[in-house]
Amino acid sequence: MRFLIICLLAFSAWVQADSARQQQMDLINQQPQQQLQKLLDSSQDSAEQHFYLAYAYYRLGNADNTQSHSQTALDKTNNAELRSRLYLLQALNFGVHKRDTNKALALLEQAEKTLPASKNPDLLRLHMDILESFAQAYNQKGLQDKALSYARQSLALAVEHQAPTRELDARVMLGRLELQNNQLAAALNEFERALVLARAQKNDKALAAIYVRLGMLYQKIGQHKAAITQFSQAAELYQQLELTSNLINTLTNLGDSLLSDQQQEAAELQYQQALDLALQAQDPHVIGAVYVSQSELAIERGQLTQAKELLEKAYQLFSQNNSLSSLKEVSLFLVSLYIKQQDWAAAAQLLTEVGENISVAPKFLQKRYHELNAQLAEQQQNWQQAYLSERLANEQEQNDLKIQQQLQANSLQQSLELHRAVEHAESQLASQKKYSLWALILGVILSLSTALLWLKGRKPNGSQTQRPQSGWRQFQELVAQSAPGHTEASVLVITPADLSQHLLEQGPDFYQQLPQLYAPLSRLALFYCWHEQELWLYSHQLDLTERLATQATQLGLPCHTALLQLRQFTASAQALPDLADIRNLIWQCWALAKHQQLTGPYHASLFCPSPISLSWHKDSLKQDLFNAISLGQLELVINQESVGARLQHQLRQI
Repeated sequence: MRFLIICLLAFSAWVQADSARQQQMDLINQQPQQQLQKLLDSSQDSAEQHFYLAYAYYRLGNADNTQSHSQTALDKTNNAELRSRLYLLQALNFGVHKRDTNKALALLEQAEKTLPASKNPDLLRLHMDILESFAQAYNQKGLQDKALSYARQSLALAVEHQAPTRELDARVMLGRLELQNNQLAAALNEFERALVLARAQKNDKALAAIYVRLGMLYQKIGQHKAAITQFSQAAELYQQLELTSNLINTLTNLGDSLLSDQQQEAAELQYQQALDLALQAQDPHVIGAVYVSQSELAIERGQLTQAKELLEKAYQLFSQNNSLSSLKEVSLFLVSLYIKQQDWAAAAQLLTEVGENISVAPKFLQKRYHELNAQLAEQQQNWQQAYLSERLANEQEQNDLKIQQQLQANSLQQSLELHRAVEHAESQLASQKKYSLWALILGVILSLSTALLWLKGRKPNGSQTQRPQSGWRQFQELVAQSAPGHTEASVLVITPADLSQHLLEQGPDFYQQLPQLYAPLSRLALFYCWHEQELWLYSHQLDLTERLATQATQLGLPCHTALLQLRQFTASAQALPDLADIRNLIWQCWALAKHQQLTGPYHASLFCPSPISLSWHKDSLKQDLFNAISLGQLELVINQESVGARLQHQLRQI
């Protein structure tokens, strides 16, 4: 799922000045073409006049005339404040219209250096504009720590000087950077506060932006229907406000959520509408973003060639516009696709390019890079590199979740304070349409609370990567709390293939050797449990569980393994099968393999063509299993051979 390509790259600061200048700026914002004509008809040739001309051209998207008039104004004035504003305007011009982030950063440094030191409100607002633009530029460069630092400085100035309008902008920007960096509780905190400010100020543009970010937050925790609701509300507002670029991004994200909710046709309609608007606007960045989403739909439909073409087109667009973070993201999409097509050389070459400066990329991109690097290393049978990369990916996830857990208590307390603020705001806005803000906030917090509850059992200790071992009951509880929000939630069960022989040779001490032997696997699982003679491993990612199953066979001790995806064994989206029932099923599968005279050890994978409820009786489990496999309700593959095909062949011989 994409979380970066949403036009986080657009610079949002604007120039503010004293009363007279602000009035002229407001007029230009409202009627850029009419005001430009009036300015052109005037005979004035002052620095201030050229500044207004430059700003009017900027609002109309004319990059060359913006640069020309702003440079003329710089040549005509020595006023430090005006020069700082002109450097900022040039930075915005290069950042927004020319997509040259390096040049924009150089101009922002000039603007900050030229800015007079003063507590004047106009200069403080200008300082906040510069700080916000720095945050946006560093975000576009993929330098997340610097982006967050500047965003927090801007927010601190707004709060210190009691500027609610600027505080709203700063909180939205900081929240989306936190969201992009997977700090969900911190992002939720900023969005909650921003939502109160936006409603009090009747700022529909800000409301729409917050709805988009809340939709993205819902996406991250797997609440796709809630995300669809938020994106739909945002799209309606952006359409009313005639903000095409924002509408394109929102429609793209709406399509992503619909796709995740298995609504392919509806997603396709949203993508096509977004692409039509993007082509009309001739914005290469948003066109590329839509191509990436369309490629995901193509992959879902098994159209890998079409997906590759779309991703390569997006790659070219992002390369031309120097959108480094977006380029890294689409590159990782391409690497994943090359791996699906077993084009190992292309995957390795592109992944090497992505690896340059990956340490300063957004956290989720770092995690995805290490996951793909582990897959390539495994294919090359470089098991040490595969292990190290997988460990780095899991360490990144652990660090992110640790931060979220630390912020959770503060977030809940702030939400209680927010509830009182919401009630006060609603009493002042009786004539305005009622938004179900509190229900939205509680829903997000409840989802986060559920997700964070099961993390307590796997909080890292210092620099250790070893997951804490759960007891059988605790393991069952953790699975029940964690799995419902993850469609690829899966378990891997491992047991020594010839337990009695090992016990005869080594005695009961044999059990004490097993945890150490399987430690490399337990480090990579989200959490694990030793239950009698079995090792249970849990993961949110099916491909990771499959790799763990492969690695289990290479640790030197012959073992039986069984892998299954939990969601397939229940007809309900929320309820999960009892792991005790799963355990009985797994042992019956191994027993069936022995009965079929398959050569051990047995490496079993269980799949259901459509979700089924596991409610078979223990007394008749063997017969029920036989019937389910024979009728095609359950597919059992052992040592890469279909047991169902064997049984059907045997039945035909009767």
